[in-house]
Amino acid sequence: MEKLVSPSQWSKRSNVVKEHVESVTKESDRIRKTIQNKETRFYGDKSTTKLDIFGLKNKSSAPLFVYISGGYWQDLSGDISLYPVQPLYDEGIVCVIVDYTRAPKVSMDEIIDEIIDAAKLILDIAIENGSKSIILSGHSAGSQLCSMILTSEWYMNLSAEKRSLFKAVFHLSGIYSLDKLVGTYVNDSLHMDLEMAQRLSPLNAKNLKRLEKVVLPYAYVIVGERDSPLFIEQAQEFVANLVKMPNFKELHYKVIPKMDHFNLVEDLQQKNYEITKNILYLINKLE
Repeated sequence: MEKLVSPSQWSKRSNVVKEHVESVTKESDRIRKTIQNKETRFYGDKSTTKLDIFGLKNKSSAPLFVYISGGYWQDLSGDISLYPVQPLYDEGIVCVIVDYTRAPKVSMDEIIDEIIDAAKLILDIAIENGSKSIILSGHSAGSQLCSMILTSEWYMNLSAEKRSLFKAVFHLSGIYSLDKLVGTYVNDSLHMDLEMAQRLSPLNAKNLKRLEKVVLPYAYVIVGERDSPLFIEQAQEFVANLVKMPNFKELHYKVIPKMDHFNLVEDLQQKNYEITKNILYLINKLE
């Protein structure tokens, strides 16, 4: 199980984590220096509880693309997760990069609370901007956090009008059964017991039942061919449950050839990358 929960061990790149951090840091630094139309808004009282927003002043009613980074809820940061911005910004899309406090500084439940507070502010921004659509996306742990937004009491209690702004979600190499992490090195900083891990799992029966009531019209569940078999298996199980839900307009499951857990999202900085094209195609369809 230790190997299965470690995506870097399934990549064909020997220094994949180092290369990933270098790549996303370089692109994030470039974005920060070159795009002037940016602002930071805080949804909490910590330096990490913030949204970096690009393109908000470009045009009223522009769609919002939201990206939540991974790192097993303990590594990476929003500051080095600006890499999806450029191709979408160039098309007039507002990009919202969500940062959050990582474990062990906070518990998993506190991370979920932060992400829901972030979603509240994102919804407020969309309404202020006259946006017609919010597209959620998350990588790895960020994919689980997208699910936690959609199955939260806050989201389920929103008016139908406000919920209708949330149009789509892109799950990028997500982890959907957190109980598999209990007893592995990943949990050393998370301190989850089995009850918590199951409660926070998108594949938990209660969470699936909640999701069925508020499922978004469009969903993509995407993995890399060279991802860990555990991630691929969980994605397939997640899709097998989603496909039973009646309210989808479109549900897509994709395996991107030759991509590992890391370059699956690194390449979002490229406008001709398959996932970037999927995002742009969907947003154009929604407009």
